[in-house]
Amino acid sequence: MLYYHFAGGGCSGMWGWCFNAVFNASLLALFVDFHGKSYAAAAKKRKASAAEKIGSGGGGWR
Repeated sequence: MLYYHFAGGGCSGMWGWCFNAVFNASLLALFVDFHGKSYAAAAKKRKASAAEKIGSGGGGWR
């Protein structure tokens, strides 16, 4: 891509390249936000469940 920019007819495709970079960064930000919200709740639930098992004496060797 950069080869065509520097060897070709100038900056004709540079706006598209910049738009693509910003668009991909926004998709990454949305995915990271979604992933954090989705899996943080699952991790808290798992941690609470494990703490409940330990507190009630359930599970483990008998």
